[in-house]
Amino acid sequence: TLFAGLPIQPLFYTLDNRLSPAAVGAYPWPPMWKSNAQGILTPAALDEYLRQFYQKAAVWECKLGSAFPAFNDIYKEAGVSAGYGFLDPQNGETLKNTLQRALDYKADVIQLVTWNDYGEGTIIEPTLEFGYRYLEIIQDFERSHVDSLLPFRRQDLALPLRIYSLRKENTHDEQINADLDRVFELIIQEKVIEARVLLDSLSGETRVGSQMQGRVDSFALLQNYPNPFNPATVIRFDLEMSSPIILEVYNVTGQKVRTLMETTLPAGEHQVIWDGKNGTDQLVSGGVYVYQLRMEGVMAAKKCLLLR
Repeated sequence: TLFAGLPIQPLFYTLDNRLSPAAVGAYPWPPMWKSNAQGILTPAALDEYLRQFYQKAAVWECKLGSAFPAFNDIYKEAGVSAGYGFLDPQNGETLKNTLQRALDYKADVIQLVTWNDYGEGTIIEPTLEFGYRYLEIIQDFERSHVDSLLPFRRQDLALPLRIYSLRKENTHDEQINADLDRVFELIIQEKVIEARVLLDSLSGETRVGSQMQGRVDSFALLQNYPNPFNPATVIRFDLEMSSPIILEVYNVTGQKVRTLMETTLPAGEHQVIWDGKNGTDQLVSGGVYVYQLRMEGVMAAKKCLLLR
């Protein structure tokens, strides 16, 4: 009745069981009512529920699957009710299994079940307890089964927090905030490596300024020469003071290709030659690479182009 006056009819799904004739289908949910006497929903009980659900849903025209990481409410602990039971996350295996079930079902849409209150169930969003575990699993799943060219990597999940932290540290710095706007635009455009390089440079400047009393020239990473290059190039950098440093090369997907230097150096100008090989002494393919210098929490990076 509610939908009757709409020119475009929405698809209506109901929980667990299809409510005919209004609903075109239903979606699965953590079946906590199947918990045992100890209040635990076992993996076997969950598997049986999902098997039965997807079996009956196989004939539906529009298929909606669900994936979730666990279930653990705090109602009993809070004295509100007996609670709904406990579904063990199994170090991420529960989310992996429910994702795989939905994929095997050939769902048109996979719903990621997350609660708006951590105490109400379990959430997928990052927490101090689990970090980015569940988002990493979803990202790996997407790359394996949906989009093999997905440009984002695990370390990119922390980019929003890094942007937020830099904005808090530099509230009144218009230039840094303009640069952070640019980082955001690059991320939206899926130009991840450029966003990461720019953000690394901003992080380096900020940390140098805060830790070394405004001396933003404590070290300088220079552009390699020649650039483009084949087969080798020289990377130079200046240190204002003696310090442990790490100089590494990454490819455009964020994977480390080679550690060029990891040692403690005196103040002054230094250089190292990259011969276009990886850590196993094999030639790498041509393309864009990023070399990154880290020093006591400070970081800077620059791009180079290897021609083959």
